[in-house]
Amino acid sequence: MSKPNPNTYAYGLVQQPLLQIFTPPTVSILAPGNSNKGQIGSMWINKATNTVYVLTSYLNGLPVWTAQGGVVAGGLNWHTDPAAAVALAVNSGYYLTNVGAITLTLPVASAVGDQIWIITEDSSAAAAGIQITQGDLQRITYADNITTAGAATNYQALNLFQTQLVTQLICTIANTNWAVVNSNYVPNII
Repeated sequence: MSKPNPNTYAYGLVQQPLLQIFTPPTVSILAPGNSNKGQIGSMWINKATNTVYVLTSYLNGLPVWTAQGGVVAGGLNWHTDPAAAVALAVNSGYYLTNVGAITLTLPVASAVGDQIWIITEDSSAAAAGIQITQGDLQRITYADNITTAGAATNYQALNLFQTQLVTQLICTIANTNWAVVNSNYVPNII
């Protein structure tokens, strides 16, 4: 019998939750080492070098942390970006270091199963957070919420009290639909 992780919350059906919320990544001035164990998929961010690590496996009982700068588990390329506006690319992860509001734009072309991970460094400042804009015919679903197709509606998480935002999007219909499958906050659809 499995034991639930106290840091994970699931919403939806018991057998297949609509949304799972995971613990935000560890942020440190050091790289992860052999003593830094966790669940597969855990993330670690080295602020001193702006390097993102993902716990990809265990080898002989020791954690294997894979760094950005190439494709990591799940086929993601990781980028550290200080900009206030970022054009997102499929199968990419973004560690966003801008302390103010950040506007993100969905990619025009995507295939079913493409992923985008978004992690902010600090979203506790007034008006900080993210807003994801969508193009013509695009929309974003989150649990039972869905944006209106097109550029008139946006997905937003602003003015939060937590220090980091973590979001995982997966393309569910080529070029048009993105679903938020992991998040550590409840967004606004505007």
